[in-house]
Amino acid sequence: MEIKNITAICGWALPPSWFSEQIQLAFPGSRVKTLYPINPFCAESARKALRENPADLYIGYSLGSLWLFMHQQYLPSSALKAALAPILSFTHEGERGGKTPKTKLKYFLRLLERGLETGQAALKDFYSVCSAPFPDDRLIEVPQRGVLIKGLEFLESALAPPSSTRDFISVSGEKDIFLDSEILRRYIPGLLIEKAVGHSPGPLLMRLAKELKRRNDLL
Repeated sequence: MEIKNITAICGWALPPSWFSEQIQLAFPGSRVKTLYPINPFCAESARKALRENPADLYIGYSLGSLWLFMHQQYLPSSALKAALAPILSFTHEGERGGKTPKTKLKYFLRLLERGLETGQAALKDFYSVCSAPFPDDRLIEVPQRGVLIKGLEFLESALAPPSSTRDFISVSGEKDIFLDSEILRRYIPGLLIEKAVGHSPGPLLMRLAKELKRRNDLL
């Protein structure tokens, strides 16, 4: 299947334009539309966003994967679907592959709530940890603080059933600081694990492109 149009759902606090650039490196020539979940809990906004952005391939990265799992009823059954750094539960307490304790997530949430300066310092620490290699001047493209807070609340409470991953090609990094790939594989039997790769989307996108080519060659 030729992939002409890609609709991708951003991870938490990623500049959509930067994420789009990473996708185009892995899928040159494709038209890419990146969406940031402004209100990730809202089913109606998910339905509207996905209806208005039809695609041959839907990609959810990190928070975006959890968002797609939770709202996948609005995806066309015929489309390809992929989850990169797939999240079923972000917190360790959810017992589905997440490594982050709720106490740490709540602390990070409080840092964002304190104001812009503290929040930006926390964001830079986050980007450093997950190896998101974009320059500081792209920080102005990050969604507003209120949107980031809603995203953290979504990561804290949303829990996707393992059955929601059935129609997705899922790719995770062996060295992901936020996700335990071996635990995830218990819930996602076909999970592709990239060795020596962390949470950054670039290598995961490249593995996805390679996997889709392999499947297409088998047709």
